[in-house]
Amino acid sequence: MLKYIVDSLDSVNEQHRGLYVKNEETGKYQLQVEGVVPKNRLDEFRDNNITLTNEKNSLADKLKSFEGIDPTKWSEYKTKAEAFKGDQDIDKIVQARLEAATKAHGETVQELTNKLTETTGQYYKTLIGTEVRTAALKAGALPAALIDIENRANGTFSVINGKAVIMKDGQPVYGADGVNPMSPFEWAKNLAKEAPYFFADNHGGGGKGGSFNTEVPRDQMTAAQKIAAGLNQP
Repeated sequence: MLKYIVDSLDSVNEQHRGLYVKNEETGKYQLQVEGVVPKNRLDEFRDNNITLTNEKNSLADKLKSFEGIDPTKWSEYKTKAEAFKGDQDIDKIVQARLEAATKAHGETVQELTNKLTETTGQYYKTLIGTEVRTAALKAGALPAALIDIENRANGTFSVINGKAVIMKDGQPVYGADGVNPMSPFEWAKNLAKEAPYFFADNHGGGGKGGSFNTEVPRDQMTAAQKIAAGLNQP
């Protein structure tokens, strides 16, 4: 039996030596048979086949992202996009629209922030007014003096953790116990000493609890002062 590759023709019968051709790369002799492909060519074909298979699989994976897309519609879209583009740069168009959307978003956020600030301010004012009115009545304030008392409280109290607290230089003002922040009731009791005409126990002349200071001219008195002084409002 003839071998396909031999190291030397010495091992081949003389009558068959003409069937062999020397491979210049390996130095060996290879049998020339029609239809038989050399091993190095087979290896080359195999490597090429592996490369092509990998490329095919990679291309198939990329094509998956286009599944469901109608090529005709895509072509129409591309044509419209090119027509829309005209002489303009698409990147500039996108950037301009992005900036416009960002600006609109910023304006919306600012508007909501302003509304929140306004609503929060109204809520705080209502909360402070409610606590101050309640505390003032508890301290004996005249109902007619509540508006004046509340006006005095404006700018004095802040809302901290949902409660009305007197703040000064960013710090709470503490009450007589030196431990707890001054409450609206304690503030109202102190106000009764500063403005006794706002409180029921201090109105009228010569009555129990002292007399009302009538040194304030009548035309300069508040409604509460007039009531406390026992005067009739004009």
